[in-house]
Amino acid sequence: MKLINPRVEQWECSYTLPEIWSHIARCARVCYQSEPRSNDETDEEFVKRVILRNHSFKEIADSRKLQLKLHLSVLEHGTVYLAIPISSAHDDLHEVADSPFAKGLRHYVSGHNSFDYITTNMRVIVENGFTDILKYITPPTKYHVLRTTFNIITDIGVARELARHRSHSISEESTRFCNYSKNKFDNELTFIKPNWLDVKTGSYDEKQYSDDNYYTDYSPEYSYMIHLLTAEATYKRLIKDGWTPQQARQVLPLSTKVQTIHTAFNNDWEEFIKLRADACSGTVHPNMEVVAALIKDNLYDDICQN
Repeated sequence: MKLINPRVEQWECSYTLPEIWSHIARCARVCYQSEPRSNDETDEEFVKRVILRNHSFKEIADSRKLQLKLHLSVLEHGTVYLAIPISSAHDDLHEVADSPFAKGLRHYVSGHNSFDYITTNMRVIVENGFTDILKYITPPTKYHVLRTTFNIITDIGVARELARHRSHSISEESTRFCNYSKNKFDNELTFIKPNWLDVKTGSYDEKQYSDDNYYTDYSPEYSYMIHLLTAEATYKRLIKDGWTPQQARQVLPLSTKVQTIHTAFNNDWEEFIKLRADACSGTVHPNMEVVAALIKDNLYDDICQN
């Protein structure tokens, strides 16, 4: 098994349509820890094959049943910045702006030009059939409400707490479908080291923490490591005996590593920092404090000082 520290990485997403598709594809691959089918497959083709199941935008917009069947939530990570001329009188404008996933409807007058500045995401556009509005994509301006994506490596317990921030768009590594006994996971489970645990990160096996020594070492650290090694051994044995990953995951502890992607408006990240890093609402779980501090370190200059 492997023991690692939590980590946080800000994933940049540019504003052009090809780069938006690439960002969505990067987030989608987290769920199944998958790679493109071939070097010739573009990120847009990957998303349309895996997420849209090769359905057209019109088919998706016209069928609520199809929208429910497809896993379109990953499209929410694709932030779209729009600058729509008032003179265009676009029919979809107010429907886009009124979505709970859109912010920043503004009018700005510069000479004879007036614009509506909207920040939304690709799911709003695809589900509602607003794809023709993509011709108004623009780089983000001072009139847009910005969104930021974070790649968060943490444990299942913290991931559950993160999911309580309902304004976030979330995609997460699936323990239902990821088989951690496979080579691409180095045939081992990975766990997140609690910040209070006095044990080094790295790889461990049963030889270092054998049952023979259990009754001579009563330290909490020893008990904890034995528990993780036992969980890994049991998981692998269940897989070998024919259980599927979604069945075998029942033995995985809260310390199991999970990769989760969160995208949110920057003012929602500011609220997150107040609650989770600055503990404005009370005591925060120690493992969550670590993750929140890492997010704050990334965003503090951009958000909290504004």
